[in-house]
Amino acid sequence: MAVVNNYEFIVMFIAAIDYMVPISLRRWMVRRSVGSHAEETVRLASLSLVNSCVIQNVLGMAANEMAEVVELDEELVTRHEDKILFVYSTVDEWVPGEFMQEFQLRFVNAQHRVVPNRHAFMMELDGTRNVTEHISQWIAVILDEKKETAKAVLNFLAS
Repeated sequence: MAVVNNYEFIVMFIAAIDYMVPISLRRWMVRRSVGSHAEETVRLASLSLVNSCVIQNVLGMAANEMAEVVELDEELVTRHEDKILFVYSTVDEWVPGEFMQEFQLRFVNAQHRVVPNRHAFMMELDGTRNVTEHISQWIAVILDEKKETAKAVLNFLAS
């Protein structure tokens, strides 16, 4: 957290890279980082992130979030628990497995799913498509349940 609170040095470092490193070298570095299989739009988006203004904003928001969001609003989650889908990944350990187990025990009325995608799924080949399909299936299940409930209500009213 101390690094995020004192991020001016990081911003100055990125500004120096932004100034000194030619665009062709930055493109090569991005291609090596996100992979040559990544779509051009992903590479361009990644390239635009190597910018001191972007880094300053990201670190500023992170510092604010770490200062403001210190505890889970358990009352809020419990109130809407039946509408919540927690999505976990065991691929990149962005969130430790203990958190997944703890949330499954604390919020038993919520849905919990483990997906084979990294936290930064949008950077993977077909990652966005895979997550979109997963969410579409989840929404379809909810809509099917609502249709069944509506049919039951109509049948009850008709009798």
